[in-house]
Amino acid sequence: MSSPPREPLARAIREWPGGDRLFRPGRSDLGETQLGAADEVVAKLARVGYELAEPSDRRPEAALTQTDLERLAELEHERWCEEKLALGYRLHPGQADDAVRTHPSLVPYLRLTEDEKEKDRVRVVQIPRLVRAAGLKIVRPGAR
Repeated sequence: MSSPPREPLARAIREWPGGDRLFRPGRSDLGETQLGAADEVVAKLARVGYELAEPSDRRPEAALTQTDLERLAELEHERWCEEKLALGYRLHPGQADDAVRTHPSLVPYLRLTEDEKEKDRVRVVQIPRLVRAAGLKIVRPGAR
C-alpha cells in the first residue's frame, strides 16, 4: 500500500483503551496527535520490513516475530527519547522529575533495565491488534 489511510489508523488510536492520552480531550475530530501517532506506527513497521494493506489485498497477513517486536520496542524508545529531548528533558540518574525536566531513561535502549524495556514492549505488542481494529492488515512488501 503506497499511501496507507491515516484516518482509520488514527481513529483506532483514539478509540483504543488508554488512547485517551493520545488526543486532545473534548475533541471528537482527529487531531494532529492521532494522525502523527498513526504515521509513527507506519514508519516503525516500515523500518522492520512491513507495510499496511487493505483487507482486500491478496498478500497474506504477516505475523510479527519476537525479533521484530524487540526492534519495534527499541524504535518506540527512540521516539520517546526524541519527544522528551524536544521538550527540554535531560538525562539525570535517580528519579524522573518533570518539574526540572530530567529522566534517567534517556539512554539507548540497550542500556535500559528489563523493567524499562518492558514498558516499550507493552506498547508495541498492541500494534497488530490496533491495525486490525483500523480495518487494515500488516503485510510484507512484495509478498504474494
